[in-house]
Amino acid sequence: MPITSKDTYTIIKTDASVSDGALVIFGIPLKTRSAYDALVTAKRSYGADALVNVTLENKSYWITILPIVTYSKISIRGDAIKFNRERWIEMYRNIIAVICSQSSLPALR
Repeated sequence: MPITSKDTYTIIKTDASVSDGALVIFGIPLKTRSAYDALVTAKRSYGADALVNVTLENKSYWITILPIVTYSKISIRGDAIKFNRERWIEMYRNIIAVICSQSSLPALR
């Protein structure tokens, strides 16, 4: 969800980071890794609604003992935020009021 100038939020953790990695043997990953999974893990780890000022780093490392094995890693870093809920509550009340005005249901006050 994009953040607009109307959104207000509180930074709950600066420089929040998480990594997701996988071993790759002969070009075949033993487990999948994804930036989306790393992002969801970061949000869940810090109890955040979103991350802002995000950077993503994708690296592969050769394991020198066995050159056929690589370790591939995705790292996500950013500021974990929580949205201020007053705007969301008002938005949902407006949506419910519109729905109720188009039906026979009583509006919420």
